[in-house]
Amino acid sequence: MTQEPLEPDAGDEDGPEVGLDDLDRKIIAARAAGLTLENTAEAAGCSKSTVLRRLRKPGVDRAVAEEREAQVAQVVDVLTKVLPAAVSRLARILSSSATSDHDAVAAARIVLAEGRAWRDHKWTEDRLAEAEALIRERGLGS
Repeated sequence: MTQEPLEPDAGDEDGPEVGLDDLDRKIIAARAAGLTLENTAEAAGCSKSTVLRRLRKPGVDRAVAEEREAQVAQVVDVLTKVLPAAVSRLARILSSSATSDHDAVAAARIVLAEGRAWRDHKWTEDRLAEAEALIRERGLGS
């Protein structure tokens, strides 16, 4: 069995790319996208055992988590941009006399559920900001 080269690439020495090659990056992208081990191996063009071995390399699990976070951030960004239009559309559905009771109730449920979720998110963000401010104020941060 031949060992894949584990030489660092030319990237930033402190960044997540250190020691990762093209195969690692394919595996990271596939795992971050939620593929199974088998599907990751197929997408990367290697065996499942190679995927498992590469996933044990230092930094690979962190790189998968960072890629997932980046994907989530991108989705949140898109949703944030379309949210005002979606809320306006639901408001028009709710206030239209042409809307059936069934559709109005469905729209109301969406507005109420999403409103609560966004309110809860805002509350959590505010509490986190307060906690971080206290940590900084007391000099407890790293």
